[in-house]
Amino acid sequence: TESNNPIVSPISRKELVNQESRYSVKLEDAEKRASEAQTKVYELKQRLDEVEREVSLKECNVDRLKAELDAACKECETIRARMHSQSSETGRTKTEILRTGGMS
Repeated sequence: TESNNPIVSPISRKELVNQESRYSVKLEDAEKRASEAQTKVYELKQRLDEVEREVSLKECNVDRLKAELDAACKECETIRARMHSQSSETGRTKTEILRTGGMS
C-alpha cells in the first residue's frame, strides 16, 4: 500500500499534486493557443481563397480588355485602309478632272 511505501511521503504527494496542477494549467494554455492558431490558419485560408478569386476575376477582366483592344485595333486598321483607299480614289478623280478640263 501507499502508506507502506517509504519513497512517497505526504510532502512529496503534495508536491506531485502541485506539479500536476501546474502542468494542467500549462496544458490548458497550450491547447488554447493551439486553438487560436487553428482559427487564425482558417481565417488566413479563407482570405487566401478570397484573394485567389479576386485575382482570377481580374485576370478574366484583363483577358476581356485585351480582346476588346485587339478588336478596336483591327477596326482602326480597317478604317485607315478604307480612308487610304478613298484618298487614293479622290486623288485619281481630281487628276482625271484636271486632265479632262473639269468637264466630262
